[in-house]
Amino acid sequence: MDPVHTSFLHGQSSGIQFSEGFAELGEIEFFERGMQYLGANTRRVDDNIWVRVNELILPNFTQSGSAFAADGTKTRYFGRSSFTRWVVPIDDEHCVAIAWGNFGDRADPIEYNNKEGCERIEAGEIIDRTWEEKQKSPGDAEAVEGMGFISQHKGEHLMPTDHGIMSYRRHIRKSIKALQEGTEPKQFKNNGDAIKTYGQDTVLRVPKRNVDDRKFIKSVGAAVLKLQFDSEKMPNKDRDSFIIKELSNMEKNGAF
Repeated sequence: MDPVHTSFLHGQSSGIQFSEGFAELGEIEFFERGMQYLGANTRRVDDNIWVRVNELILPNFTQSGSAFAADGTKTRYFGRSSFTRWVVPIDDEHCVAIAWGNFGDRADPIEYNNKEGCERIEAGEIIDRTWEEKQKSPGDAEAVEGMGFISQHKGEHLMPTDHGIMSYRRHIRKSIKALQEGTEPKQFKNNGDAIKTYGQDTVLRVPKRNVDDRKFIKSVGAAVLKLQFDSEKMPNKDRDSFIIKELSNMEKNGAF
């Protein structure tokens, strides 16, 4: 739920860790859809607009787009996540991450299915590095562990880009309180179909227009997500092909 961190942690603060496109500051927007929380970072890379969506499904499932294949330079319609992860608490100070790396035409290429590739997908950098290297070029693991065993919220300096984190925390607190009072947390209804998710990279060729480009970029991101929300009730076997076709039409017609 922190889509802006890629611009700083993986791009500006310690050099390019994935691609130059990650360093671009985009337009941030958050969406709450029941148990699903989405953080969209929509940015311009030359003549392209790149919509990257981080997704969290309560209480502890996360995914986003690809780590290596998508850099904003090539057209990509509804590219899917490079990882599927559950973060499970053990006690008040420890947790374990259970994750799969996803490889394929719409995720990351199979050649990244190796030890270093999986470590960078999961931890933001390779794990077997010296202390000095981790300090010089921290990845996701160092950023999280650097906050301590228990994050001290009172010492935080929250910004509008932290809206998703705050919404998630509020929901978790309410759910914990409700469970203590005897109300079970909500679950997805099992209708025999897979749960529809949104973690992704979509890259469309959309050159600048004679308008405020920041507002235009944000409107493109909103249009991409609205298309997917509107197709939520479609069967999974039809949904993906429909989204891909409509994104292609959207790009071709320039209608956002």
